[in-house]
Amino acid sequence: MKKANKTKELILEKSSELFSELGFAGTSIRNIAKKVGVRESAVYNHFNSKESMFLELVKNLKSESISREILTDELIDQLNKPEKFLVNFAQNIYKFWQTGNERLFIKLLLKEQPFEIDGIEISIKNYVGEYIKIIKLIFDELMKHKFIKKGNGKIYANLFFSPIFLLRITNLESQNQNEIYLSIKEHTKYFWETIKLK
Repeated sequence: MKKANKTKELILEKSSELFSELGFAGTSIRNIAKKVGVRESAVYNHFNSKESMFLELVKNLKSESISREILTDELIDQLNKPEKFLVNFAQNIYKFWQTGNERLFIKLLLKEQPFEIDGIEISIKNYVGEYIKIIKLIFDELMKHKFIKKGNGKIYANLFFSPIFLLRITNLESQNQNEIYLSIKEHTKYFWETIKLK
């Protein structure tokens, strides 16, 4: 990897840490440069503002990016076994939330009031909405193939996702991951029993 790309990645990594710790408004280019160990001008070589840096982090959280990380080929191969698919899918979501930038971004969203950058609203509502889009598509497909009862795909998505997200935000610093994965599995199996076609 080229040095310039490494520096850019390091800037994004350290800025993500600072945004989650100090909030968006409380973080400055000076803070970021100091945390990275470079001059402010080096940060400006890669980003023309704090806003553009933040938008770079946000674009990785769009539904296309999320689905690439969570809906692996191996997982998609399990679609013909929907209960197993949903358990693994839910656990993949949680595992994705454990990655560095994702974990920090959730902390930032919980800390900040909704705010806007270049016409893009940054909020928990929009963050959750990206997941709901993906999950709704999955439930629509499961209905189409007659694996589950006819219903409203968006409502199914909300009912499926909400307890998993609640586990995430109530366990930001939890070390007992096995217990959380077990809770996710139990929730998913219970949810499956309520929507599957008999």
